[in-house]
Amino acid sequence: MSREHFWNRITYLFYVIRQAHIVNELIRYSCINLIYALTWMLQTLVLQQFFDAVQEVGSGIQERRFLIVMLVAMGFSYLAYHVMDGISNCYCEVLALKMSQGLHRMLFMRVKTINAVDFEDAGRLNQIEKAKNGAMFFSGVVFTIVDILTYYVPYFIFMGWYLFTQNAILAVSVVVAFVPTALSRLSSSFLFKDLEEKVAPLRRQADYYEKCISGREYIKETRIWGAEEIFEKKYQVVQEKKNKLWMRAIIKQNTIQIMLHIITACCYGMIIWLLFVSVMHGEITLGVFAAVLATIGNLFRFMNKMVSERLGWMTENIGSVNNFINFVIEKAEKSEYKRTPGSELVLDNVSFCYPQAEEQAISGIHLRIKDGETIALVGENGSGKTTLARVLAGLYEPTEGRIEYGGKLLKEYSPEGISAVFQKFNRYHMTLRDNLSIGSQLISDDEKLRAIGKEVDLSFEELQDNIGLNSMLGREFGGTDVSGGQWQRIAIGRGRYRDHNMIILDEPTASIDPMEESEIYKKFAQSCEGKTVILITHRLGAVKLADRIILLSKGKIVEDGTWKNLMETGGLFKEMYEEQQQWYRG
Repeated sequence: MSREHFWNRITYLFYVIRQAHIVNELIRYSCINLIYALTWMLQTLVLQQFFDAVQEVGSGIQERRFLIVMLVAMGFSYLAYHVMDGISNCYCEVLALKMSQGLHRMLFMRVKTINAVDFEDAGRLNQIEKAKNGAMFFSGVVFTIVDILTYYVPYFIFMGWYLFTQNAILAVSVVVAFVPTALSRLSSSFLFKDLEEKVAPLRRQADYYEKCISGREYIKETRIWGAEEIFEKKYQVVQEKKNKLWMRAIIKQNTIQIMLHIITACCYGMIIWLLFVSVMHGEITLGVFAAVLATIGNLFRFMNKMVSERLGWMTENIGSVNNFINFVIEKAEKSEYKRTPGSELVLDNVSFCYPQAEEQAISGIHLRIKDGETIALVGENGSGKTTLARVLAGLYEPTEGRIEYGGKLLKEYSPEGISAVFQKFNRYHMTLRDNLSIGSQLISDDEKLRAIGKEVDLSFEELQDNIGLNSMLGREFGGTDVSGGQWQRIAIGRGRYRDHNMIILDEPTASIDPMEESEIYKKFAQSCEGKTVILITHRLGAVKLADRIILLSKGKIVEDGTWKNLMETGGLFKEMYEEQQQWYRG
């Protein structure tokens, strides 16, 4: 890592800490660590004074009451150590919880700014997965850095000074023990440099196969097909690949650890020998000998813990933390304008290709949609209807061409003023009220909710009073599940409740009886009067209410006109409509 890159990482680290609103808490934690380190220093000094007092009392130089005073001081130093140890651990756990909350808030805010099409890109999904994984390790890395700077380093500086004042060679031996350990441990970081890059996609696959086996949304089909063993085998294959990568890195890491322990043991033995020689020649007092001998084990234990455990763990996971930092500091384009009625959408030679796809989903689209116009998008499966609707909504940015709204590029507008009812709608396990008002930031108007409930034929009795609106839906959290048709009515109601000047209806009544569908469409047309409506449906009889019908085939517009014009022209739309009519008659 270059010096410039290193300081950039430190700068971004502090940026994330500020954004997570934990600066003051980290300062308090640092102060606690400094006091904690002082208790260890105090123990060393008091221990020396105690053994010197024992020698002096035995020689008659000091009175016995002096020994009692030193015993009390030693007891106080140990008590202070245990108190600070408890305070430090407790505050660390509380701060970790707050830090995790702040980090996930940053993660959610960043995900909110990502283009919807990025979720079609496996590489981008891997990046998000790595960022989520990095968020879990971020607090550990921060605590490691803070602990080293405010706990370990002050203690080592004190011990180095203390040993140097007693015997200069003792201080040098500590450095001899520390430097090889640090250099050897840091060298092992290269083992984990690329490990996360290889493991992240495998971990995402394993999580997916696990959902296929035990996830609520998959369990029914997995059971009916008897596919548990298939997904279990796939899960095991991926886990074995992931475990092999980890095993190779861990074996190499532990080989280095053995070398570290040999170096540490040699240095430890050297210090014990120097202590023995120094006390035999009268260069240090018996109290110094006892104090150093009692604390030298702690000194090497701290060194091993800081270098092998804390720094070692940090070097293994700093790559994951970098993934998180890189993700949250990405600059996102801000939408400056809000959509207002009166402007028309203009598509000029618009094409779109999904990430990693070879063919374009839509190509060469030229289209003008007036404000307040109802457009029906029809065509066979895979013709590009849903893709075009998402491009019109601004969810997907064209890979070629341009879309303008009111004379400005569509991507410069915020999603405000747009509503949608998707074919694959979400069943939110929340109250009925929240399900309907989620698109309006959960701001609910009971009168409006009931009016929309009648409009989309939400017929179950719970809707008639406030208790019903507050009823939990879905069994995930102990609520009541409803039928697929009722869930779809709720999704339609959600789309209607949101304030909008354009709404996209992508097969909005697929789970509703065709006889009821016609009535819902009539009510919908009345309530959406004056607003732009993009309707996608396979039931061609429903498109009569549209001002214009756009027929797509293989990603291109092949017919564009009113119901009357297309039926009189006798083209592909008429053929499809008549074929569908025969199917209903049959």
